[in-house]
Amino acid sequence: MSNKPLDSESLQPGDGPKKKTRVWGWWLAVILLVVYPLSIGPAFWVCQVAGPENRVTKITYFVVYGPFLMVCSRVPPLKNLATWYVSLWKPAR
Repeated sequence: MSNKPLDSESLQPGDGPKKKTRVWGWWLAVILLVVYPLSIGPAFWVCQVAGPENRVTKITYFVVYGPFLMVCSRVPPLKNLATWYVSLWKPAR
């Protein structure tokens, strides 16, 4: 145990929640900017394997990835990158 006296500077009641909020903010940013766009490839693969008759899978794909696809349609370099990445997930026939 430390014999250091407690003072007002050593105990800051607001430090814990603020730090946790920052950590959650970073995780949310990583998910939105990295994991979400990268998950479009596996989702595309699932849609292709499910076949064209599976409307639920395709509707879900466009609902979940609609915002990303809209951004891609407005940013040509991102569209090219996304098109290339999705093409890597085409199932072998």
